[in-house]
Amino acid sequence: MELTLTSTIALLSTLVYLMLLWISLVRIEADQKLKFWLAAAMLAAALTGLSLLLEKEEPVVGEIKGGGLEIIGLGLTMVMIGGLTFVYLQRKGENLWLLLGIIWIGALTGTAYTDTKGLLGEADWIANTFDPVYVPGALALGGFALFAGFPIMMTFYSFYRATLAEVANRTIFWAIMLSLALMGTILAGTTSSGLLEPGLILQAVGMTGLVYAAVSLRVLDVRRNMWLAISTGVFTVLTIAAIFVPLVIADNTNIEREAEKLGFFVALAFAAALIYMLARGSARSLINRLSGQVEGDQTSRLHHYAEAITGIAELNELIQVTLNELSEVLRVQRSGLLWLPQAEKGAADSDLTSTYILKPSEVALGDVPLIEGTLTRKSPIYQRLFIERKSLSQFEIDFDQRYRNVQQSERDFFKQMRMAIYTPIVAQGQPIGILCAGNKINDDTFTPRDIELMQTMANQAAVALRNARLVDDLRRRETEAKSTATELQATKQRLEQLDAVKTDFITIASHELRTPLAQISGYSDIVQALNEQGLLDHDQLDGIVGNLRKAIDRMEELIRNMLDVSQLDVNAMDLRFQKTTVENIIRLAIEPLHSDIFKRKQSLRARGLSGLPEIEADTKRLVQAFQNIVLNAVKFTPDGGRIEINGSLQNNPETKRDEIVVAISDEGVGIDPKNHQIIFEKFFRAHDPSLHSTGKTKFMGAGPGLGLTIAKGVIDGHGGRIWVESEGYDAKKMPGSIFYVVLPVKPPEDASGILHFEPTLMNADRGPIEEAAKEESPPEVASES
Repeated sequence: MELTLTSTIALLSTLVYLMLLWISLVRIEADQKLKFWLAAAMLAAALTGLSLLLEKEEPVVGEIKGGGLEIIGLGLTMVMIGGLTFVYLQRKGENLWLLLGIIWIGALTGTAYTDTKGLLGEADWIANTFDPVYVPGALALGGFALFAGFPIMMTFYSFYRATLAEVANRTIFWAIMLSLALMGTILAGTTSSGLLEPGLILQAVGMTGLVYAAVSLRVLDVRRNMWLAISTGVFTVLTIAAIFVPLVIADNTNIEREAEKLGFFVALAFAAALIYMLARGSARSLINRLSGQVEGDQTSRLHHYAEAITGIAELNELIQVTLNELSEVLRVQRSGLLWLPQAEKGAADSDLTSTYILKPSEVALGDVPLIEGTLTRKSPIYQRLFIERKSLSQFEIDFDQRYRNVQQSERDFFKQMRMAIYTPIVAQGQPIGILCAGNKINDDTFTPRDIELMQTMANQAAVALRNARLVDDLRRRETEAKSTATELQATKQRLEQLDAVKTDFITIASHELRTPLAQISGYSDIVQALNEQGLLDHDQLDGIVGNLRKAIDRMEELIRNMLDVSQLDVNAMDLRFQKTTVENIIRLAIEPLHSDIFKRKQSLRARGLSGLPEIEADTKRLVQAFQNIVLNAVKFTPDGGRIEINGSLQNNPETKRDEIVVAISDEGVGIDPKNHQIIFEKFFRAHDPSLHSTGKTKFMGAGPGLGLTIAKGVIDGHGGRIWVESEGYDAKKMPGSIFYVVLPVKPPEDASGILHFEPTLMNADRGPIEEAAKEESPPEVASES
């Protein structure tokens, strides 16, 4: 075989690919998928190079000639480079890509194998593809377009979506090398003299760059080197101009006298040097502005920062100054600080299982998420930051194999922080926190000089931050102590108030019990006396028994209320749930009060109840609760006053469940705002117990102070809420009160004492309350829908 330029380049490129194959197998250890695709791409390229040593015009396999075998090899190389790009960019779909590639290569090989023309791979095979259509050629060109274009577009899309400058740099570097490799493959695929050889060289250069990018954590900084090349070119042009222009001027100047000529040349040289320095300075400033480089002496900035933080005792102010200076020095988009509190109690400093809670400071620059994370002492991140005391980049956490064993929770936390560099803050061997910086404003990568400056700032701030944090902790504890003292004082006052309430209850309860007992005792004596005298007739007996029954009922009601409250104390009130309506419950609640409302010339109106949906509730208990609330309104509303009950339906935005709201308003004396919560405590009475009236519904009358307590307990048991709104207490202006009751249409699963009734059981054993629900409202009470 005659050794030509093409065969020489093909042989050398094959040797290069074999060397790259060896490097791929040796240098890559952890990422087996990347190793496979890299080795496959190098092997395909090497085999393609060997195919170039075959005769193009002679059939090798079937009807496939040497040139056709070269085209198939180049196509296979494209497929492998595309799969390698998927893996390198950490994109899913490499298996589907491989399947499509196998189908394409198989179809291309099959058509070329049976092709009698044998045009594939000849010098003019592209020109002969479309006139008429040559199937193997069209299949080859279509595959070249797809398998070369898609990886390049995917790479530029990954560059656009990159959130870290280092990732963007390695992606754009990959895009450049990928473009060179694929462009070289396409040029080699033309098989034309003058394009084949440069194509093989471009392909080898591109493949070498791909291997370099795959085996290296960091690649050549494309952006910085681009600006370096631009600045070097500009300065070179300025230097040439500064030398060449004066020479041209001097050559075209006719000065005969030597003294004048020498003076002119000196002046010309001085002017050229001055113009050169001004132009160079302006060009440097312009390039720095365009590239986003920081101008100025950073050492003086650090000195200024050290002076600025001296004497600052406020923690937030110190953090703000630190972050502002960091932003000025490094021109970062965002920055923050992660506090590192002490490890969990009981963990020694040498215990690798101890865990720290990372808490971001509230003071930050830019959009910094206020989320907490954990960091164990055995974590490679902790070891790098606080044992080695070196800065760590998010790029290293994501791509460096030394951090592949980092816990997923730690990895997710640092990714959510969206920072680029983390620098430890250590004071006298004690970890204080982590100084964080996001990407630069110009999206440039961090240089070793940048990281060194950031570490210097962290070291300068360490002691100041520790002292400021101690001061802040002392102030916070002082504030907490004052708050605790205030709470204790409020609790003391509340206990005193409740103690007074209990005393009032004893006074009222003794009166409530003594009155019916006195009646029972008195009527018993009367019965005994009349019986001894033989004067007891049937009518007298009926009257006495009726009065005794009233006294017993009154005593029984008091005892029943006290038992209900005792059940609430131990959460032992059973609720028997069945379907009912709020309209039915309100009707049953106000029915026993009709005569009393009529006697006091009050009006009661209900609105919006008829259209409300059915609810699942304990009818008897809710009737008791609403009756207590309405009774409270009747007692504290003067004669002739008005009471209104309004119902409505709403959707709870938190639970997404429908709720019924019942508002019971009156024109009474009102309730002091300081008592809005405590009125639901047992035994509490908002007014002087000495004004106690024995009448159940008399104005300002009072019972034992259990009605609202029972009402709240029943409503809470249904998963509902109750509260009161009132401007205040005023017996003259009568500001009134509004009690709000919110009931879920369907009680929550954690509602107390839930016991559902079957419909058949309800119909078979209907109690007196259910029967009474059928009755219409009496004329004394107006009901509106």
